[in-house]
Amino acid sequence: MICNTCGTETREDFCPRCGAMMRPGATPPVPPPVPVESSPEEKKKKRRKPPLRAKMVFWQAIALFLPLAYFFFDTFVLLDKSLFFSSLSGNSYLYLLMERLAGAAYETNSVSEIAEATLGESVTLLHTVSPASLLPDLINGMTDLLPFLLPMLVMVVCVLLCAVSAVFLLITGGRILRIRTFTNLTLLGGFGATFAPLLGTLLLRIWYCVGRGLDAADMSMQRVLPTLESLCVMGILACVLLPALASLHNLAAYAKRESEFVLFPYRVLAKAPFKCIKAVAVLTILACGALVASFFLLPITTVGRGIDISAMTDALVNDLNSILSAFQALATGGESPDFVSVAALVLDLAGILWIPLIFLAGLDVFFSLLRVLFLKKDRLPKKERGRRAMRKVAPRLRSMILTPYITFVVFEIILVIVLLFSTPIAMHLDFGNVENTLSVVYLAMAHIRAFGGITTLYSFLAACGAFLWYTAGQATAALVVRAYDHEES
Repeated sequence: MICNTCGTETREDFCPRCGAMMRPGATPPVPPPVPVESSPEEKKKKRRKPPLRAKMVFWQAIALFLPLAYFFFDTFVLLDKSLFFSSLSGNSYLYLLMERLAGAAYETNSVSEIAEATLGESVTLLHTVSPASLLPDLINGMTDLLPFLLPMLVMVVCVLLCAVSAVFLLITGGRILRIRTFTNLTLLGGFGATFAPLLGTLLLRIWYCVGRGLDAADMSMQRVLPTLESLCVMGILACVLLPALASLHNLAAYAKRESEFVLFPYRVLAKAPFKCIKAVAVLTILACGALVASFFLLPITTVGRGIDISAMTDALVNDLNSILSAFQALATGGESPDFVSVAALVLDLAGILWIPLIFLAGLDVFFSLLRVLFLKKDRLPKKERGRRAMRKVAPRLRSMILTPYITFVVFEIILVIVLLFSTPIAMHLDFGNVENTLSVVYLAMAHIRAFGGITTLYSFLAACGAFLWYTAGQATAALVVRAYDHEES
């Protein structure tokens, strides 16, 4: 066809030269959108870094100084090895010592006198370990304290890292949070310092296990207890320092203009394809599920149970009936129940209860898995609810993996309190004599733990689980980052 306007020959609906219509009723082409260039002021505003002020990080920096309290208190207690030798009666000397502490015949005797009568010689029942005293003790030839060298070193490094980070935060007014390496080191040191007693216990188990096996590590760890002071410091840090670290984490994301701050070495996930990140998250959640399934097949507790539901139910009913009968006899003024048998029943009950509790925690994990599995890239950013659900994946995995440990710790704390204040052992608690009282407390803790608890194998599995839930948490955070980038584009 020839254009009547300019004479151009073409087969198109419109003339390519002058744009005149060649066919009646043809739809005019839609011109492509012309990109609108941002003004210099808008470009400068986008490049401008978010403001950070000293008041935004002041209290977080103060919280980072709190782990220095570990330097002023003892961290671990090492009980004398002779307490765990077997006596002629077949029970350990610790068992006989606790029996005599509860006997009326020894009411006026001190703990050291009762220990000397029980063991046949004068011994130091316990030795405290702190960062300041460890090296002098090793120089003096106390080779039993050599395994504590690595835990103390790790604790000192984490505490000093927190203090140095606090100083830099105050000096720079928080602007140093724009450096990823600093933020990663601060968060790592903060978490390590907060749970330094638990981390040290894990390192001790590794030390004792190398070359000797899991059973030898379990026997060696019977002598090791965290001090009450270190447990109190850990509790304070969990209430104060962890929220401060969470705030610094959010400020680091704000400083980098990111929806989530992904820590090292998982930063590479934030740049990976969305499907790849989702695959990593799904696989780590499934791996956590497989790890928890191994709990039912491996001896992770000293009062472990199989997966026979009928036998487990019968044992649960029997334990509950026995415990209720003992407390009923105590309430009616009848014959006082034997505390040892009651304690064994209570911890046997704990060895059963963690199983249904772990199934309940697993339900939350299952729903989180479904949410991640069916997640769409363009749906997550639309509601804050979806982002919060992604942030809850790691805490739910953590709760599921730590259920056995938490169950035993709660029951053991209750039994220690009952043993110290509701039995004749209370007559040896003289708060005017701190050394005597602490000896009774630590002996009671070791005595209760002998009836049941977690094994070294569980500690190693839980450490692997910590790596998995941390990876899952970072993968879901990377999902939020990728979805946020998709929304921005």
